[in-house]
Amino acid sequence: MANETTMSIEQAERVDHQLVRGIGIPALTANIVSSTIGAGIFVIPATVARGLGPAAPLAFVCCAVAMVLFVTCFAIAGSRVSLTSRIQLPSSFHSSAVP
Repeated sequence: MANETTMSIEQAERVDHQLVRGIGIPALTANIVSSTIGAGIFVIPATVARGLGPAAPLAFVCCAVAMVLFVTCFAIAGSRVSLTSRIQLPSSFHSSAVP
């Protein structure tokens, strides 16, 4: 039994060296982003709607109102920054300037 296990491990290691790892970082990132968006758009709302039953439309309206407030906060913060540049804390958000 131990001999068969050793042979199967050695065979698996030989096959592993023959595999071509053709998926790169950009493709892997795209796959993860796609899966996340797919779950967020289709699976999660369907699960919530099934659990809420007739109250589902009201929940979607409440979420829409919350998202409007959230996006408005980002719009206001974005309007305080006059130029795009590297990542840094803009001096308009606090009293002391950051070099």
